[in-house]
Amino acid sequence: MRELSGGFYNLERPVRALMKETLIGIDKDQPVQEAAKRMSDLGISSMVAMDGDEIAGFFTDSDINREVVARGLGVDTPVRDIMNTELITVDASSTIREAIEIMTRSQIKHLLVTEKEDIIAVLTFGDIFAADKHMIATYISRE
Repeated sequence: MRELSGGFYNLERPVRALMKETLIGIDKDQPVQEAAKRMSDLGISSMVAMDGDEIAGFFTDSDINREVVARGLGVDTPVRDIMNTELITVDASSTIREAIEIMTRSQIKHLLVTEKEDIIAVLTFGDIFAADKHMIATYISRE
């Protein structure tokens, strides 16, 4: 049996290899309901909150559940009231291993990716697992 290459068997790949290049945002003053609808329509689980052309924060579907649903806040609550302003990032040239370590240590499932100090993408645990699932399926089909 051949040894698998790639996926969790190659955590030294750069984050750049897995990141999605589209960064989706919404104005921080928009209501959470609009943000949730947009996330649902796009099939994503996180967004950056914008203040003009600047990233002001980051939020996930879990933040909406924890901050709005569980606390009984209205759907008209502005995104700024639930967004995280302490942005946790990883450089696009960092390894997937380093990204996983940051995510695990910070207890998060979404990590903002930077290049030259600019936030350019989001990496999720789902992205990492999907890449491995594809790699394993490809390997099995070759056997």
